[in-house]
Amino acid sequence: GSLSNSIHRGFKFDRMFASDDLSPESVLELDQLALVSLKTQDAPRQVMEKAVRLLRDFGQKKDLERYGRYMLKKQRSRTSAETPSVLPSWFLPEGEGADNGPIAKMRNNPAFKDLFAHAGVASLDDSAMRRLAIAHKEDKRHVLYQMFWSPEASLTYMAHRYPATWAVNFRILNELARRAPDFAPRRVMDYGAGPAPSLVAVQEIWPGVMEHAVAVEPSEHMTQLGKYLTADLDMPPIQWQRCLYDNIDDPMDLIIASYVQMEVKGQQSRDALVKQLWSRLSPGGVLVLIEPGTPTGFRF
Repeated sequence: GSLSNSIHRGFKFDRMFASDDLSPESVLELDQLALVSLKTQDAPRQVMEKAVRLLRDFGQKKDLERYGRYMLKKQRSRTSAETPSVLPSWFLPEGEGADNGPIAKMRNNPAFKDLFAHAGVASLDDSAMRRLAIAHKEDKRHVLYQMFWSPEASLTYMAHRYPATWAVNFRILNELARRAPDFAPRRVMDYGAGPAPSLVAVQEIWPGVMEHAVAVEPSEHMTQLGKYLTADLDMPPIQWQRCLYDNIDDPMDLIIASYVQMEVKGQQSRDALVKQLWSRLSPGGVLVLIEPGTPTGFRF
């Protein structure tokens, strides 16, 4: 038989209220930021042509390979190939029973009272003490880490490390430009510049924006190499200096310290360096710190 005409067969919808979640546009924007937003890039052609010419004229393959193995061994001994000596949980603050730990027992022992007071760590908890102890241990283990850039070592760096260092700087600065589209660094400093791959990357990301560039590099051979590689680029003349002078006229919009902290000995020296660089930024400026990672986190 036929269905009754008194039964309502329409569609009934619940009332739609405004959602508290992010809008689809915001979600899409966050997803885009989380993605790798950069395709494969080639290093500046002028720089690489000069590098190839230098290596052909002055570089011997066996010497470059020998210096390259030495340089990588020195870097790996301090960075990503390091075998973790402690568990990350050791760095967590202690909970109940914190007075029973070995450091706490030393702290409560009157014989060590003057030692803790003299070291200026009497107010630190056990987890902070462990971090300082591990950092001090690594510094002692790598007491001869400091690299000395001879002409051969400088050429080796250019052959083995320059393209990768430029690429890392380019990738990070590209993300900075995407996340802060109004940021336009006119005054830029590269601390521990080497042959200045960071400044070359800045010019690639913000062409024609940089008006003043400072490269702080103590090595004369690295400085000469950087001057040669950047001589014909479309960028302002680079002011090269051996150290971080106190009489800088104006603060910087962008300061980059690329693979520098691992060469600085001592936790206090590294903290002082970061604070010194931070104090030289203009309002709204950006400090970029680039370091290789370790299995336990770069704890320096």
